[in-house]
Amino acid sequence: MGWIAVVGTLAGTVIGMIGTIAGQRVAASAAESRERLQRRAALRGERKTAVDAFLEAAQETEVAAGSRESLSDTEKAHVAKQLWSRHKQLTLICSDELSTAADDLANKLGHCLWHGTPEGQRVYEVIADHTRLFRQAAKAELTWSEQ
Repeated sequence: MGWIAVVGTLAGTVIGMIGTIAGQRVAASAAESRERLQRRAALRGERKTAVDAFLEAAQETEVAAGSRESLSDTEKAHVAKQLWSRHKQLTLICSDELSTAADDLANKLGHCLWHGTPEGQRVYEVIADHTRLFRQAAKAELTWSEQ
């Protein structure tokens, strides 16, 4: 009868060990998942901040391009510097798709700022397609997925 008690004790110990190890693995996996989600959320936040800053600089450039005749070259250069600085910050952390859309919009805005728009067109009309493509790419970049 003594050996049955020993086997029972050993079985209980083994089952307890297996349960502890399994619990530790589940906890470690959950911690890794939380850390991964936190890193993704931080990167998304960083990208959103960069997109917002670029959009603000793009808006300032659009306004300046609309009144370019009243601006000095120094004022135009300041606006352009802000746009390209925000552009560079964004393209360091974004996808190629968003980078291409930002390139196209910034180039078009820069052209409007320094050279004007085709006769009879307003700045917003000239940049409309580039703005739309940028917004689409930014929205895709910032859309949260659990993948």
